[in-house]
Amino acid sequence: MAELKMRNGLMRREVLGGLAIAGAGMALLGACGGSGEAALSCAAPDQLTPSQKSARDGRKYVEVSKVDGKDCANCTFFKSPGSGCGTCGIDNLAANPSGYCTSWVAQESAAINTNRAEG
Repeated sequence: MAELKMRNGLMRREVLGGLAIAGAGMALLGACGGSGEAALSCAAPDQLTPSQKSARDGRKYVEVSKVDGKDCANCTFFKSPGSGCGTCGIDNLAANPSGYCTSWVAQESAAINTNRAEG
């Protein structure tokens, strides 16, 4: 059976093969966990008591912040050991420096620097 060429001259098999390779590459990158603090896994839900899990769920804690400029590392409640997972001052549970929850409050020095930059 003859191969059908697409409009730009590529064969269907070449396009599908390229998509399969790209998908495998993305899966491999995801399995490696990326790099930096976001790759940490600090919150182990299976190790929390029901009340700890409920409290954390109530604040909508996530391991990686999706809110620009707001993460645990620059939250006033975050206690950092210097590298790796830190501790949340609200519940004394492990927290990812790249994490976020709805109880986030800017560290005082970060708030002062932000106000100076705006003013």
